[in-house]
Amino acid sequence: KNITFHTLSEVEGIEGTPGKFKVRLKSHTRFVTNGCTACGDCVRACPVIVPNEYDASLRTRRAIYQPFPQAVPSTYAVDLEHCLNEPNVLACNLCYEACGPKAIDWNQLAEGTIELDVGAVVVATGVEPFDASKLPEFGYGKFKDVLTSLELERMLSASGVTGGKVVRPSDRRAPDDVTIVLCAGSRDQRACTYCSRVCCTYSLKHAVQLLEYGAAKHVRVLFMDIRAYGRGFDDFYTRAAARGAEFVRARAGGVVERDGKLFIRFEDTREGRFHEVPTDLIVLATALVPPEGTED
Repeated sequence: KNITFHTLSEVEGIEGTPGKFKVRLKSHTRFVTNGCTACGDCVRACPVIVPNEYDASLRTRRAIYQPFPQAVPSTYAVDLEHCLNEPNVLACNLCYEACGPKAIDWNQLAEGTIELDVGAVVVATGVEPFDASKLPEFGYGKFKDVLTSLELERMLSASGVTGGKVVRPSDRRAPDDVTIVLCAGSRDQRACTYCSRVCCTYSLKHAVQLLEYGAAKHVRVLFMDIRAYGRGFDDFYTRAAARGAEFVRARAGGVVERDGKLFIRFEDTREGRFHEVPTDLIVLATALVPPEGTED
């Protein structure tokens, strides 16, 4: 009862001293009122199709949408950047016509300002995945069957792009052999010199899911060191190995394609041998970086 959410809002400025801050928020409108029942009729009527950021752009959404299934509030919102309407220009009214409760209001103010008196401020910055296209040796963006872990996550999710079924983007077939590359951008002088800490553990989860769901027959994990932080996570590593995941201590050197088949190159540092093996799907466990705008 003592918590107030200000959604679709951003901090414009903070003044004052500890214990006595004045916070100025800029509040954006969603052009949809609380009368929205989230029935989806407006979405089906909207003619504008854009990439869905929540699903790592693996599928699309409309210009009026719900950001993700558990969004708070559940009310739909209009993405004015892609909507055919502009301020004072009503070029399209299809969503309004389809809305039974008439919860779409184009007369809502585009933005407003709110001032709050607060005692303290917590800045929760979050993280973003490293841009895998900056690692050209892996061919992300060039080879369709090279994914990031976030893209695989959305595939494995029951509410995701394929309803929990893992497929190769190139031909929509289930992969027999999957290679997970750890430290893609982490512990790398060219990118992020630090360990991103969570990549090993979520990759262990992916390996177990791929094998237990029957999404792949063989999963190969190329790692520098397994850093399974947290209680029980080292046991999870043992479970993944027992389930059949192959762990190779190696630094991946790159990906090549021959006759439509992907090959990944790596040196097994335990054996001291160089390998080039065929694989159906490559998953890059990318580094985590501060999100854009953190400094502001």
